[in-house]
Order: sequence, then C-alpha cells, then structure tokens
Amino acid sequence: MHRWIVGVCMGVISLVLVVGCGGGDSSTAADGGDSTTITKVEFTKQADAVCASGKDARTAIFADYSKDVKAASNGKADPSLERKLANEMIDESLIPSMTAQLEEMEELGSPAADEAKVADMTKALSLGIEDLEKDGVQALVGGTNLGAFQKAAQAYGLNCPL
Repeated sequence: MHRWIVGVCMGVISLVLVVGCGGGDSSTAADGGDSTTITKVEFTKQADAVCASGKDARTAIFADYSKDVKAASNGKADPSLERKLANEMIDESLIPSMTAQLEEMEELGSPAADEAKVADMTKALSLGIEDLEKDGVQALVGGTNLGAFQKAAQAYGLNCPL
C-alpha cells in the first residue's frame, strides 16, 4: 500500500507541476502601475518560468513526504499513516505552493485576445486547489479540475508537462 500512495503522490507531482500555468486579466507596467497588455509569447515565457519554479518546489515537497513516510513507518507498509502524512503534506505544503503559483500567474495578466482561455485555466486551477482543501489525497487521485487545468494549459501551448 505504501508504494501505491507514494506512486499516486509521485504521479500527481506531474499533474500539480502545472499549477503556475494560469493567468489573470492584465499585467502591470513597472513605470507606475499602468495596466498594459501582455503578448501571448511573453505570457507563455513567463508562465513557463513560474511552472518550472513550481515544479522544483513540489519535487522537494514530495521528496520530503517520501522521507517522512520512510522514517515514520520504519519500512513497514501502513496505509493509514501514509494517508495521514499525505494529507498533512497537502495541507501544509502543496496547497500553499499551488496557491502562490496561481497568484504569481494572475499577476502576469493575460493576452487580450486570450482572456477567456486564461480565465478558464485559472478557474480550473482554483477549483483544483479547492478540491485539495476539501478532499485531500482523494482529490489527487480523482483530480478532475486539476486535469481540466492541465488540458487547457497544454492546449494553450504552455510547457507544463505532467
């Protein structure tokens, strides 16, 4: 059972690595806060950078989870302990990481022609975070909103692989 939960969590790493690939309505100019439109190329480049940063953060989160499971279980499979540690990891590390990335992406703005697409991606991501808050590990297993976000991000051309 330990391998199953670790496997699910590691599989989900890939899914949640895309967390930062959403967006908001406008970007802010550095010269005084005027709202300007970001191009799709700029948005994609910046969103991909946020995704890469999130990937690194979540890789570390899941590595810590694996270490915690090994230390707490003394090498013996204990599904209830694994689930407890997974839910703690989700609440204490994964949700804050995903929320921070969502906020970073919203700060980028969105290309004027793609506001609806970016808003749909952001909405799916936000709903995925809500699913994690409500359902914990179960949301990782069934993650339909996170899956919808992944599909939308890939269709948009973002480099946020599973």
